[in-house]
Amino acid sequence: MKIFAFQKPDMDTVLTAIILGFDFSDQLIISTPEISQELLERPDIYCIECGGSGQLESRNFDHHNTQQLLPSACAQAYSWKGLNDSRLFELVNYVKWVDEGLIIPGCDKQVGFYVSNVYSGMLFMYADSIVDQFYHGALFLKKIIEKKINPWKPVPKISEWQPYVQLKKRQWFQLEKYKSNINFYKTDSGLTFGFLCAPVPGIHALLRRSGCKISIAAGLTNHNEKMYMTISSNQLSMLDLLPEINKREKGWGGPCHGKIIGSPKKGTIMSETNIVDIIIKQF
Repeated sequence: MKIFAFQKPDMDTVLTAIILGFDFSDQLIISTPEISQELLERPDIYCIECGGSGQLESRNFDHHNTQQLLPSACAQAYSWKGLNDSRLFELVNYVKWVDEGLIIPGCDKQVGFYVSNVYSGMLFMYADSIVDQFYHGALFLKKIIEKKINPWKPVPKISEWQPYVQLKKRQWFQLEKYKSNINFYKTDSGLTFGFLCAPVPGIHALLRRSGCKISIAAGLTNHNEKMYMTISSNQLSMLDLLPEINKREKGWGGPCHGKIIGSPKKGTIMSETNIVDIIIKQF
C-alpha cells in the first residue's frame, strides 16, 4: 500500500498520483501547511503539491514557492518514472497548460466540453469531501487514459459524466449573474485589471473575457469556511507581487510559472483595496 499526501485534488495533483501508481486501496493524507514539513521528511510518502518543490529524490512533487523553473507536478512525475507513453504524455501536457493558464477551455455549444470543464463539474458535485473529489477525479482521469481520449478535443458524451457536465453548465450560468459585480481598475501604466467576489469557480476566465490583463478572484472558501483569494494573468508574472503582499500577510505564494498566486490556505485577511493598491503601483 502506498501513501499519498496532498492539499487539494486538482487535476495536476490527481494525475500525478495516477502516474506514481495510485490504487484505490492506497492511503490518502490531506496535508495542511502546519504538517507539510513532517510529511515531506518521510521517505514512505509521496507528497504532491504540498511542499518540497523539485525534491524528486524524496518523493516530493511540487512547483510552488520556488525560484526554480519547474514544470507541473504531473510532468515531474512522468519524467521521474521514465515513462514513454504518447497518450499519457498528451494528457500531462494538457494538464500542464491548464495549470499554467495557457489555455482556458470553454463551453461552445456547437463543440462541447473539455477535460478540465468536466473535471470542474466533478469537483463541484463532491464539494463536501476532499477525499471523494480525489477518488472521483482519479476515476475520471483513469478512464480518460484507458479510453485514449484526446484531451485537446471535446470529451465524448459518456453517460456517467453527464451530471458533471450539467453542474458545470450551472456554474457558468451562476457566474454570469455576478458579471455586473466586477470592479474594473487601471494600473499606473494603463493596464486594465478587475476584481470579482463570487462563490463560483471560473472567475479568472470571466475577467479575462471581460478584458482584464490581471484578474483577482475572491469568494471561494476552504473547508474551514475561510475565504481565500487568487491573482492571475496569462501574460504577466504575478510572482512580482509577492514581496509586497507578504509584507502585509505571510503565506502567499504560487507555482514557479508565475501565472497565478494565492493567499494562505487557511484564508486571507487582505481586502480588495489592499490588493488593488499593490497592483496599481507594481504594474
